[in-house]
Amino acid sequence: MPYSLRRLALQQLHEGHNGVNKTVLRAKQLVYWPGLDNEIKQYVLSCKICDRFKNSNTKEPLQHHQVAKLPFEIISSDILTYGGKDYVVVFDHYSKWLEIIKINFKTAQEVIQQLKKIFSTHGYPQTIYSDNQPYSSDVFKQFCVMYNINLLTSSPRYPQSNGTAERAVQTAKQMLRKADFEKKEILDILLEYRCTTLPQIGASPCELVMSRLLRTKFPVNENTLKPKIQVNDENRMLNYQANYKEYYDKRTKSKDEFNANDDVVVNDGRVWLPCKVLSKLDNYPRSYVVKLQNGQIVRRTSYHLRHTKGQHYVENYEDNDDIILGVSSNEEVVSKGSNGEITKTKVGRVVKIPTKLDIYDLSN
Repeated sequence: MPYSLRRLALQQLHEGHNGVNKTVLRAKQLVYWPGLDNEIKQYVLSCKICDRFKNSNTKEPLQHHQVAKLPFEIISSDILTYGGKDYVVVFDHYSKWLEIIKINFKTAQEVIQQLKKIFSTHGYPQTIYSDNQPYSSDVFKQFCVMYNINLLTSSPRYPQSNGTAERAVQTAKQMLRKADFEKKEILDILLEYRCTTLPQIGASPCELVMSRLLRTKFPVNENTLKPKIQVNDENRMLNYQANYKEYYDKRTKSKDEFNANDDVVVNDGRVWLPCKVLSKLDNYPRSYVVKLQNGQIVRRTSYHLRHTKGQHYVENYEDNDDIILGVSSNEEVVSKGSNGEITKTKVGRVVKIPTKLDIYDLSN
């Protein structure tokens, strides 16, 4: 196959945008030249159309939050909407204590007011994990600075990065549904939840926070309600997290990290679009600041980013009609003849294409 026709051959072989293996099998039916398989691989991996419509990334290995050592030291918070009403949900990482408070407006001021009611009982937390709005507003950030709270928001379009808050919201929504169905008060259901032993810890949320059980409708002996010092077995929680991570990671795949100025593609929910990595956020695992083609600067997690082999490669290919695909790094172009380009190795040996391949002409 003459060099001048190889680009056309590759274009026609990949016209259906099949993967590497299928394109190689198709080529075996029609054409051959030395290094064809490698050139097909490079061409397919550099295809902009295929790059744009690739499947989403595989989930990455689980990353746990640090294990809290004190009640309300680390909490997660989010906004829940159910039945046309909004609620602020607060979940304590240490005791699994859950708060569900109705709010009138989804504003930072309203959320702060309700959080202060909780903190007046349990104290101000050291760290808050949250979704973005309204927690990412300047008003809420100023509130956190004022009370020396470390605020960590989840990556946009990736709520899984704050899985604890998401699970707390799911639990809260289930409680609201059941309370609504049975015409019960949500506060009664919350009380039962707080008094129920957690299997992974061996104590209930109220025991871990208040060192005692709370009185409910169920009659109990007085001694059961007396305060008892609780010791949260940190090792049990660490073992629980390790076992959960081992199970979760069976379906995941580690990814390479990205560096500043890397040309990558970002998933906008439908297709992959070119962008440039500006920086990595140190306080947010797997989070990066990227610049989109329209100039917009956004934050994205590594789940939404992917290295691409196509952008630079395809641009060079379009700029030079005679570029050689698949030439290894130990070869250099030394001259150009009427049938294409000739290469030689570093030791000076000229790479010649068998003349019998010139009989193939794809122009007809």
